[in-house]
Amino acid sequence: MRLEYKQFDFEETLREIDSVVNQELEEMTPMNQVLPISQKGGDIECAYAGAIAVSVRLSVYDNNYIAGLGKAYELLKRILLDIFRDNSNCLDIICMGRSFFFFFNTLLKSNIDCLIDTMAKLNAALTVLDMKLSEKYKIHVMGNCGCDFGELFRIRSSYKDSAEEKVFESWHGAPLNMAIIFSEHARKNDKNGTIISENVRSNIKDEYKKFFEHYDDALCGYWASLVDSDMFKWVKSNR
Repeated sequence: MRLEYKQFDFEETLREIDSVVNQELEEMTPMNQVLPISQKGGDIECAYAGAIAVSVRLSVYDNNYIAGLGKAYELLKRILLDIFRDNSNCLDIICMGRSFFFFFNTLLKSNIDCLIDTMAKLNAALTVLDMKLSEKYKIHVMGNCGCDFGELFRIRSSYKDSAEEKVFESWHGAPLNMAIIFSEHARKNDKNGTIISENVRSNIKDEYKKFFEHYDDALCGYWASLVDSDMFKWVKSNR
């Protein structure tokens, strides 16, 4: 029997073992593994994964501080990337202007809970940045996080430029589209918010579901203003 080459990943194998041994504790999500699909001129990988989109708006309410927008954006970008890299399930990160897209492995249902943890840290960071930049540079930071979970496709293509081969990757799928739509919604109650789909809500633990109690027809999802508990006291005392 001829087997296709696949590099052995010890950590992934341990997760698979744990998912079977601790099945009553760690329920696996459907079609969680990355499935390679051969295609002439490129490769396609299909997997169930989580996508988070963050749309951030920076506005200056004093023209004397317009020059500070560039520094504010670079600071914001660095902090967002640090937060998402802190999630060990992060697969890929894409930055496009004021929009940031993050893709996460969701081998187990507990991995989807981690998406909520990450977005809570995001909202806390956006709130802190808003207070700090508003005070010093008169720059207002507004943002929304959108999250969905489902079938995503990662497409790799390549071409040769002289002797160098260049590889490009792109992500496609309905969960990414929904996450972007969620993130582009106007803020509710003048707060940085988190909007999740029904698919995400049905896969998170009850402790987190209570934050997303009511379905919003206008948003086509569940909205909540979440702040990471470790940062909450600081944010509250410095409002």
